[in-house]
Amino acid sequence: MFLSEKQIKDYKTDGVIIIKDIFKDWIEPLRKGFQKVLNKPSKHGRENVNENQGRFFEDYCNWDRIKEFKDCIFNSPGAQIFAEATNSKSSQIFHEHIFIKSQARIRKHLGIKICLIIV
Repeated sequence: MFLSEKQIKDYKTDGVIIIKDIFKDWIEPLRKGFQKVLNKPSKHGRENVNENQGRFFEDYCNWDRIKEFKDCIFNSPGAQIFAEATNSKSSQIFHEHIFIKSQARIRKHLGIKICLIIV
């Protein structure tokens, strides 16, 4: 098990828990996947650039064409953690969504640099 009984209880009560260092080995492979998406966006990819606010790129539904994303979905502890937190026997991926913001936009948004959410 990845989660303690307290974490499971906290998730049921609060709807969110913080689990540190679980995905640290996945950062570099996912970074490679992000670069693949940047090099060849899907039909959903959007590049929003503004001189005053900088770059904001987003894309989604890439997990079935980007090896690193698919590998993370099927081989990382994410699904097991979800199952433990929700007491579920199965899960279904809807889609992944990536956002990349330039430093100019980051400064306008509370200084947040990287946010990885697995739901």
